[in-house]
Amino acid sequence: MPPPRRKKSGSRDLPFDLKTLQVYEAVCTTGSMTEAARRFRMTKPAVSHTIGLLERNLGVTLVDRRMRPLGVTPAGAALRRRAERILEEAFQTIPAVLKSARTKLPHVRVGLVHSVAASLGPPLAKVLSEAAAHTTMLADLTAGLSEALLRRQIDIVVSADDRQDVDGIERHAILVEPFILAVPRGREAAAQSGLATLARDLPFLRYSSRSQTGLMVERQIRRLGLDVPRYMEFDLSSALLAAVGDGHGWALTTPLCLHVAHVAHHRVVPMRLSAPGLTRRLTLLAHRG
Repeated sequence: MPPPRRKKSGSRDLPFDLKTLQVYEAVCTTGSMTEAARRFRMTKPAVSHTIGLLERNLGVTLVDRRMRPLGVTPAGAALRRRAERILEEAFQTIPAVLKSARTKLPHVRVGLVHSVAASLGPPLAKVLSEAAAHTTMLADLTAGLSEALLRRQIDIVVSADDRQDVDGIERHAILVEPFILAVPRGREAAAQSGLATLARDLPFLRYSSRSQTGLMVERQIRRLGLDVPRYMEFDLSSALLAAVGDGHGWALTTPLCLHVAHVAHHRVVPMRLSAPGLTRRLTLLAHRG
């Protein structure tokens, strides 16, 4: 046979593929190119060509064609040992990949702002149960959720701050809702006269400055030039709107916050703001990928 041709020095292309190794391993096992051809439904010349090409690519003689059954050279024996390990690993790869596709994530931690925790938490946990063996749903203010996300203590966050100042975060918009006026039943006339009149008639009840909603409302109050002294502040919409329902004052909130507060409709009246434009955006945040 012609002398083998070695591949160019420095080439990173493999001189064989898995099918070639399968054919070579079959030739070594059976000692016959005819038997190897029958196993792979090939012709004997095709098997001979495959082995010859493998030898030329490697630059060594692998099979001693003078022997019956066929023998292998020392180089051929070395390749056979490694080929068996490579093929075994290759055959194990497919079931390993399929098993991984069926394997659930061990633990997914989700953080939700209070205004969506009760309504979104249970159905979201049910959906995630199909992908995760263990799901934790946490409720907090936006600031606490953002901090936990950045510290990788939470995997997914739904909050009112999209943290555009942070790189490596993927963002998915969920909803945009307007701010509305919440007044005690019977005080609608004062509210219709304008916020300035309402502020003189009733105290203004605030979301605390710890919350993103509270910061947004505070900026709007300053933008409108309202002089409203601090009276009561609340972290939670349920507490704030309960205080409105008890007649302690009025507040700026959102439809979703009012919905989850579960305050009786006969106690709190939602009204449109005379100066619209203030909105709250809820966004799902997660580390990219």
